[in-house]
Amino acid sequence: MVVTLRLLTMIVSMEVTPLTVLIVTAISKVITLPGVMLMTMTLMTRCQILAPLEATLAMMDQLAAEEEGEVEFYEDEGEGEDEEQVRLRLEVEGEQQVRLRLEAEEGEDKDSVVVVVRGGNVQGGGDVNPPRDWTNQIVQPVLQPFTAPSGVDCGLRYDADELDYLMCILGGTFWDTLAENTNLYAAKTHPPAVPDPNNPFASSNKHWKPSTPEEIRAFTGINILMGIKDYPEYGDYWSADSALGDKFISSIMTKNTYEQLCKYLHCSNPNVIDRHDKLDKVRWFIVVLNENFPRMFKAGENISIDEAMVKFDGRLAWKQYIPKKPIKWGIKIWCLCDSGTGYTLAFKVYTGAAQGDQQQGQDQHGLGYNVVTDLLREYIQGVPEKT
Repeated sequence: MVVTLRLLTMIVSMEVTPLTVLIVTAISKVITLPGVMLMTMTLMTRCQILAPLEATLAMMDQLAAEEEGEVEFYEDEGEGEDEEQVRLRLEVEGEQQVRLRLEAEEGEDKDSVVVVVRGGNVQGGGDVNPPRDWTNQIVQPVLQPFTAPSGVDCGLRYDADELDYLMCILGGTFWDTLAENTNLYAAKTHPPAVPDPNNPFASSNKHWKPSTPEEIRAFTGINILMGIKDYPEYGDYWSADSALGDKFISSIMTKNTYEQLCKYLHCSNPNVIDRHDKLDKVRWFIVVLNENFPRMFKAGENISIDEAMVKFDGRLAWKQYIPKKPIKWGIKIWCLCDSGTGYTLAFKVYTGAAQGDQQQGQDQHGLGYNVVTDLLREYIQGVPEKT
């Protein structure tokens, strides 16, 4: 863009001649930048001539069709220290390479830009530096017919209920791992006075006893039911008043056990902490979902990636505000979905700007590239492994 602005300043200050028209027209044919379009419109407005422009276009097309050749155009103005020279050169080296070089000299000051029209990367005075794997060659993709099976693939009966599907999503060892991590967190928070190497779940809390997978499942069900039967306070579910208390919940779990599980429930292993991961406490749960979602449903031919918002009104460093979304405040999540059904195949939580090593990787390709490649890693061949 800097080169474009320099050329804009240089060319607009020139006297309008057919050579000036040729220079701007040549650049416009090979560079698709807004600044160059502005140069062309500015110059055409000043000169108000179309015949030289049409002749120049024809000359460019004829020269580009040649197998080999080189042509140069010069324009000199002034003498001595104020001498100004503008040179345009088109170099044709077979069908693989056509270069355009524009040089301007005014006294001791020099400026130049080289553009490869065909067969290479755009290069220009150090101001234009695209990735090395960019090319001007348009490659037409070859799309193979989609023959892979798609649809539900979880092994459940056709009359399976919602609980069966939930258990299929969470996996067979989910409750065991959740109970184990909860017990480890309770032991770490309130360690015993005398550590017992044979009992990693030992705790000094007299009101706590190690939980079980069945108890964790009951605790989860109670919380879902509390969202349906909303009481003013959670203690009302265990009220002794027969008109207020909930006999079903109080018969499954005591109030003390519920309160202790609310205090110690833990998804990830508390003894393995990644302080650079903002989602460390729920990372294990996110991994479980991203592994099991595609196992239950095989994607169809068309998939898409878009952002979604999870409503959240609490305090969070990476809480987002997107005014045009139905949910304006919350946690932003990128989702890979099956276009035909809307089923979520994978998701990634946005936790704010990357830092450290993550920032270096993001700066290399950009946030959008990283999100798309991470979510499509299992579906596209040739995607580099995540480091």
